[in-house]
Amino acid sequence: MSRRMSRDLRTRTRDARGSDTPGAVRVGTHATEARGTLVGATSRSEQALQRAALAVSRAGGPRVYEALIAELADILEVDVAFVAVFDDVGRTQLRSLAAWLDGHLLRNFCYALAGTPCAQVVGRDFRYVAQGVSADFAADTIFTAKGMDCYAAYPLFDGSGESLGLLVTMTRTAMPDPALAESMLKIFAMRVP
Repeated sequence: MSRRMSRDLRTRTRDARGSDTPGAVRVGTHATEARGTLVGATSRSEQALQRAALAVSRAGGPRVYEALIAELADILEVDVAFVAVFDDVGRTQLRSLAAWLDGHLLRNFCYALAGTPCAQVVGRDFRYVAQGVSADFAADTIFTAKGMDCYAAYPLFDGSGESLGLLVTMTRTAMPDPALAESMLKIFAMRVP
């Protein structure tokens, strides 16, 4: 049980004399309160799913990637989000199609795949690193300079299964819900190619 859920299950109750008893769990209401907490969590997931569905179903246009990345960053409450695709025939360089950092779009950039955590995602599967990802980036990158420590990314493939690149999200602290991050990245990945 998460700390948040267990904290939510603790409530102030009154003893037989009417005095507050902090931290006590009301007998008989534990299941009801647990359901209420889970309903709240489901509501957040449902809202994220609704927002993702709307975002990926919108018409395209010249700024479609910027809109998708901004929405993904907002849904997951992350500090960084970007989509990058291969920029060379040898598949050693990636070029961002849209990038978001601390609430603002960045200019697109290119980077070498080798020596990054992205190398373990491209053409493979979802990856989540709860902490310490900055050590996987070169010291002179903006992500290291900005203190990004947590990483979640998902590979992009075309219709025939050919690797195209990846979607990346990062935060300075661990993401509250890695499973939600994985789900959202998978949904958004379907819209990118």
